[in-house]
Amino acid sequence: MKIRRAGDHTTLTETSERVVAVLARESTSFRLSPGEIRQNRRRGGQNYLTIVKTNAGLELLISGQGSQKVTILCTAASAAVLSKALSNSKRLNDFTIKTRERMPGK
Repeated sequence: MKIRRAGDHTTLTETSERVVAVLARESTSFRLSPGEIRQNRRRGGQNYLTIVKTNAGLELLISGQGSQKVTILCTAASAAVLSKALSNSKRLNDFTIKTRERMPGK
């Protein structure tokens, strides 16, 4: 499946590329919008993935060599499928994965 990109930033960190590769294997449609890359000063050698469920889809906070916020615009059903795929992926077994919700107005 071709991943459509939104926004101005198109660069992904090495850690983010691994997460996006897992998402690309899913057959659901979504729109990917990479955010700006920030340099990490802590957490050396550890990879973290925080999945934030929002009204617009998912927001992935990925930190490893650098930290990056990747927004995934999709429907609620697709968000559930993608979230489950990330949590159960064997390719991301070295990541510490957390899930939370941020749904204003609900």
